[in-house]
Amino acid sequence: MRERPDAEGEVEWDAVKQGADTGLSANLEGGAARPGLSIRRKAPVSDRELRSWYQSRVSELTACGVTSSGEQDWEAAKREFSGRVTRDRLRAVRKEMTPEHWKKQGRRSALSGS
Repeated sequence: MRERPDAEGEVEWDAVKQGADTGLSANLEGGAARPGLSIRRKAPVSDRELRSWYQSRVSELTACGVTSSGEQDWEAAKREFSGRVTRDRLRAVRKEMTPEHWKKQGRRSALSGS
């Protein structure tokens, strides 16, 4: 790391300049990213939290007389958990917890309200 005096005689570090230019910041002592500015992903949702959320979703939709498809559940999970859940995990929970009448194949009748 090189030091350069600026116009007022204060020292600037190249790493600080690069950090400002790229949007990344470096810890000048260790070269590691500062806490809070990490680019690591958020921790995945726990199975317990995912199951609890899905159970609540099923309860709310059932109370309204509405069903949900796998695609609709996936979109809702992405909104709720912002990338912290995978489609495969949601499918596994859905397979276990989805009410039987939601699993019917084919187009729904217009008279059923779903």
